[in-house]
Amino acid sequence: MSTNGKVEQLEFFGKGAPFPIPPDWSWGFLSKALRHRKECITIDDETEYRRVTVQLHGRGIVARDVVKGSEIKTKQQKVIRAKDFLVAEIDAKMGGFGIVPDSLAGAIVSSHYFTFEIDYARLLPSFLDAFVRVGFVTRSIENSVRGSLNYAAIRPAHILRMQFPFAPISDQERVIRRMIKASQAIDAAQKQLEALQSLPGAIIRRAIKEDI
Repeated sequence: MSTNGKVEQLEFFGKGAPFPIPPDWSWGFLSKALRHRKECITIDDETEYRRVTVQLHGRGIVARDVVKGSEIKTKQQKVIRAKDFLVAEIDAKMGGFGIVPDSLAGAIVSSHYFTFEIDYARLLPSFLDAFVRVGFVTRSIENSVRGSLNYAAIRPAHILRMQFPFAPISDQERVIRRMIKASQAIDAAQKQLEALQSLPGAIIRRAIKEDI
């Protein structure tokens, strides 16, 4: 990835796509690498199913609960797969989407979620996730959809027609490595901050103990 200052700036937050990219990258619709999966299963009343929820602001997908099929009113549900791109129809405008982690593969979602299979030869899931985390996908949706604050009429076509900066796989891998290092640095800094925040209490406890 180029180190040119104009490329590295995240000016797209306020402008959407396109923004300057390296010469060997290219803009294209996400339909170039995503396939909308519509397949559903019929829920069996005697079987237990895992359900998930998508957190807002690109914070990922987490487990919701495990329920018996008899407790699920809508009997047609979708099964999500590892590395799918999962989009919440209602919450997408507020960053309600993410990459399905391996641990949640096989869980189910309702028809109010859209599932997209990713073509790894064109787009690595972690590279797409990087753009989710920095807010690019949210801003692109905001620019393409006009609705109320709490409801956005997101359809699969909005996602597939989204302009995305496609990079050579080697560049995608390099960005992913940098994101992992940044995440590790943030985690380490957070632990140091928590230790410093607990220091005054430790000092007081020690002082009280010494005076007893």
